[in-house]
Amino acid sequence: MNQITNTFVVLLFLFACPQVGAEVLDSGEDYYVLSHSAESALTIEQVWKRLSEPSSWWHPDHTYSGDANNLNLDLRAGGHWQEKWGEHSVLHGTVLNVIHQKSIRLDAPFGPWTYN
Repeated sequence: MNQITNTFVVLLFLFACPQVGAEVLDSGEDYYVLSHSAESALTIEQVWKRLSEPSSWWHPDHTYSGDANNLNLDLRAGGHWQEKWGEHSVLHGTVLNVIHQKSIRLDAPFGPWTYN
């Protein structure tokens, strides 16, 4: 259970769909596990290409810089989901596993969970 709760399993075929819902499978004080499903008219190649370009599906309100064009996702094990602008940078997640055109697993906590 720790691996599941500490890993954000990305099924980002969702960004290609007009309506998507999520079901909470489990939750606790410091974690939650979601299940998503959706259908898309895009081909798997089109979805995979868009997946590698977070600015095409990530909303700028959910960035530190306010600009989704500053996001990058390196689709290989050990790669980073990061945001860079000017002298600033944020590591949003680390790629744990990639099965080309099938799945991606990230260690990517939702956050920031800080209080300033």
